Amino acid sequence: MSVPAQMRSLRCQPDAKVGVETVAVPEPKDNEVLVKVKTVTLNPTDWKSAKFLGTPGYGVGCDAFGTVVKLGPKLNTQLKVGDNVAFFEMGSYHSAEKGTFSEYATTQSDTSVVVPTDFDPAQASSFGIGGFTAIQCLFTRLGLPAIPKDLSAPPALTKESPKLLVWAASTSVGQFAVQFGRLAGAHVIATASPDNHAAIKELGAQDVFDYKDESTPAKIAEKYPDLQLAVDCFSEKGSTVATANAISKKGGKVVNILPTEKAAKEARPDIEFITTLVYSFLGREFKFGGFGKFSPEQLKSDHAFLASWVAGEGSIVNNLMEKHLIKGNKIKVMSGGLDAIPEGMKFLEEGKVRMEKLAYDV
Repeated sequence: MSVPAQMRSLRCQPDAKVGVETVAVPEPKDNEVLVKVKTVTLNPTDWKSAKFLGTPGYGVGCDAFGTVVKLGPKLNTQLKVGDNVAFFEMGSYHSAEKGTFSEYATTQSDTSVVVPTDFDPAQASSFGIGGFTAIQCLFTRLGLPAIPKDLSAPPALTKESPKLLVWAASTSVGQFAVQFGRLAGAHVIATASPDNHAAIKELGAQDVFDYKDESTPAKIAEKYPDLQLAVDCFSEKGSTVATANAISKKGGKVVNILPTEKAAKEARPDIEFITTLVYSFLGREFKFGGFGKFSPEQLKSDHAFLASWVAGEGSIVNNLMEKHLIKGNKIKVMSGGLDAIPEGMKFLEEGKVRMEKLAYDV
């Protein structure tokens, strides 16, 4: 496929702003492919990273769907030109060559999901930050059993099925956590606003509670006294304390996607709180806000784990897509392409986007 020398790309600007620039198309390095980006979806981290951590000139954006147009050397997979893939990168902060809100982007071959031809591109794009964070929380941090590569239907639930609480299940991470948890054989308990209860149950939750109800943690703890696993998909403004108070008196594990609130540790010293960050799945050293540094061993292990789930046709996630056992987030398709994305980021910052992702064709 013919690749131009230059492309349009959304880049960090001075004064915490973003804007479209014309820059050189990046060359794929070892184990990388060049992707012609077709659709991108927005995450809260996009505006936060650009505003608080962004480096002028660095590419913005994390999630994308597109078509492989060029192969770099020493690929770890059998990806080929013409494959449609969903992938994520660390936008705004890691490198001038990264960022997915561009006409072209490079990414690693073994952290890219081969997307079936009948799978919606915008939904596929939403898998990156949200879907991979859910995988990290549930399977590398909480230790749920892996989903078989040949799974053809959600497993039956029994009295022995592990119980999993997904707090803030209507978020992007939460929607994926409910689905992956159910497909792993867990009895999923969730919280969301009442307007979203039906949608969360459709994703696989057996029970849904109102997260705004102050009595919800006590209600969950009373109904599920053996609940010991939870993921807090919001992880701020007291949500981790609420999540912890729903856990069994025997203790347990709670995974947070932001640094754990001090009040939660003080309220439940019997619980192991784990803070995680999806960027470790890329296997590259990085620093990010108040998160601690990941060791080289942890980065290598996390990268290998994600590759075992997503790399190549027939991977766990590819199989779930093929059989339509999992779906991406609810999508709101926006117009205007790259030039309109800054407005969408503002919508996210102002809290105007709920239970859906904004998608833009590039």
